[in-house]
Amino acid sequence: DLGDSGDLGFRVRLASGEEVRAGSVVVASGMDGFAYVPEALAPLVGDGLVSHSSDHADLGKFAGRDVIVVGAGQSAQESAALLHEAGARVRLLARSERLVFGAGPTAGPHWQPDTPLGRSWALYAVVHQAAAFRFLPDAARLRLVRRVLGPFGSWWLKPRLDGVVPMTLGRRVAQARRDGDRVVVVARDRQGRTETLDADHVLAATGYRVRVDALDFLGAELRDGVTRVGGFPRLDPGFQSSVPGLYFTGIQAAGTFGPLLRFTCGTEFAAPRLAGAVGRTL
Repeated sequence: DLGDSGDLGFRVRLASGEEVRAGSVVVASGMDGFAYVPEALAPLVGDGLVSHSSDHADLGKFAGRDVIVVGAGQSAQESAALLHEAGARVRLLARSERLVFGAGPTAGPHWQPDTPLGRSWALYAVVHQAAAFRFLPDAARLRLVRRVLGPFGSWWLKPRLDGVVPMTLGRRVAQARRDGDRVVVVARDRQGRTETLDADHVLAATGYRVRVDALDFLGAELRDGVTRVGGFPRLDPGFQSSVPGLYFTGIQAAGTFGPLLRFTCGTEFAAPRLAGAVGRTL
């Protein structure tokens, strides 16, 4: 639990019951609490018929069961491949009309620059101009965070999926309901046509959505004091939020500094700036 302690800064209460005081706090909690499940599926999470891909470290428990994997990105594609290889009967359901796979390694020379995120001039700008990203209009920043490196899978997944795992593409989940011990999913395409699927379980590999309100370890007064943009905290050049002394990094900083902060390699950009900003307050 993290709360405001007035002139003393912040009060941090640990699970052990210990309390400490801090003048500055850096929230680097990753994607915890941000797992997104589509609205039609969310009511069945509590019934055990639907779960998010982040809930599982071992998919072997689904061996011999019918599983629908929802999503088109790396998590969905890899989960579908692993489920199939673990002995589950899998179907991949995605809004995308086709699956996208990244390019495999090739010998140089290349006309596009290499970056930690891939080989592309656009990605070069995302990596090397992250500091300037915050000057873009809010809507443009949020659109780029969502679309740059959108749903796709690694090149080595293609032979494990194509012609191996059945797919229902170009359809979204419109409805879902329990039918005994199984779940029935109604998928709808862009023309409004529907298809009904059923399974023992639905695995939502549908990504993450940053929401400050989901950080329930922050006291209510702190959450209320954080200015947001599209769910992300709005940050200054040193990663500080509108609450003095409260900093955010990792995916929570992507709304200010761009898609680079969605990935571990963004640490090289974030760490010196964040450390410098906190250090100057001491």
